[in-house]
Amino acid sequence: QTCALPIYVFPLVVVARLEGTLWLWNRRCEDMSWTPLESVAGKPLWSVMRLRPAQQREAQAALERLVSGRDQSVSFQRMWVRKDSRRTRISWTARLVAEDDGPGFVVATGVEMTRGRKLARDLEETESRFVTLFELLPDPVVVHQDGRLLYVNRAGLRMYGVAYSDDIVGLPVADRLAPESR
Repeated sequence: QTCALPIYVFPLVVVARLEGTLWLWNRRCEDMSWTPLESVAGKPLWSVMRLRPAQQREAQAALERLVSGRDQSVSFQRMWVRKDSRRTRISWTARLVAEDDGPGFVVATGVEMTRGRKLARDLEETESRFVTLFELLPDPVVVHQDGRLLYVNRAGLRMYGVAYSDDIVGLPVADRLAPESR
């Protein structure tokens, strides 16, 4: 039996190199801008995003704060001019993703805000449905970031032999792996 969950929010995802060139963007960005990734990859992010000079300076300053480590993430809203000349407000959050073997990159996710409160409600409802789905799965689902457990579903709690997620969330992932799997 399959379960169809409606997904209401498809975020824009942009990945940039630290020097400010576009590396990747998802299909939503392509659709919104009518621009395939192949035609913009490697170009300065500011020209691809069609930011005005003042916005470019703000974006560059935010990028520098991320790269220097002064900020863990930056959030901002910008009007994005689509290829069809329509304008839409996008709420962005960007984070630095460091790599062990290299300098890393910046990942920015954006949500179109033109639908305002309804969009926020739909996102909350979708997240709630996914949490419910993860909790009902018979297989363990474990989410971790920076070596720490963020989320463990019921099957994962049983696998680890704990009753409550508060007993395990925040702990190092390596503590829960068999020594040969570390």
